[in-house]
Amino acid sequence: TITATAELTWGLLLCLSRKIPMAVRHVNNFKWDRNEFYGMELNGKTLGVIGYGRLGELIAEYGNIFKMKILIHEKNNELHNNNFAFVEIEELLKNSDIITIHINSSEKNKNFIDEKKFSFMKRKSILINTSRGDIIDEEVLIKKLESGYIAGAAMDVLQDEYSDDKNWIKHNKLINYARNNSNLLITPHIGGVTNDSTNKTNDFIIDKI
Repeated sequence: TITATAELTWGLLLCLSRKIPMAVRHVNNFKWDRNEFYGMELNGKTLGVIGYGRLGELIAEYGNIFKMKILIHEKNNELHNNNFAFVEIEELLKNSDIITIHINSSEKNKNFIDEKKFSFMKRKSILINTSRGDIIDEEVLIKKLESGYIAGAAMDVLQDEYSDDKNWIKHNKLINYARNNSNLLITPHIGGVTNDSTNKTNDFIIDKI
């Protein structure tokens, strides 16, 4: 599922940077005005990768192919790659045009992207989270989206997705915001859900048995 999640992350990144979902919806409403959809070219922009495990490493490589400058924040100081710069979190947030999150859910990482870290972010940056929902303070995220402080965000995970409340999705503030605003994209935790990844998982389990 690592490759599948990395590919979804990059797909969400492209959707936001080029306003693809909004442009498709525009055409489906029988309109044809490209002037409404000026986007961001990735070439030459700075990609900030938080977490340099197998997923973060793939995303950094994708960014390198798109000729982006790559900044990485990783708690393991022994990791290195000559193509990328390993930096402290504040430097990454201040200088990245696009930020992707690839760290584990833990008590330490709960609300890792909080009010303080949001304040360090470059204005009009884009935030992508395909890791775990509790890593981002969702209340602050909404405020930053509403004010236009960040240009957009895309989530494949939410804090409430494992709630016992059967109606949680109707009450979730991020989903309700996304229904009326184009700068937030949310997918239903589909990162690892592909035919290929499912077949690989099944084959792995069969081989083990």
